[in-house]
Amino acid sequence: MKSSATPQSETIHLIGINLETGIEIQRAAYKDMRISILVNPNNNNNNSKNKFH
Repeated sequence: MKSSATPQSETIHLIGINLETGIEIQRAAYKDMRISILVNPNNNNNNSKNKFH
């Protein structure tokens, strides 16, 4: 029964890493989105709906 504690804690640790990585990815995507809006404001509204699907 004690052996189940180790994989559980490892899983929690991996989830934490994935959350941090996800936040970084979202920040990078947000920066890219803002750059594309600044560079090409007219086309962004047409493409933003389909961009992330």
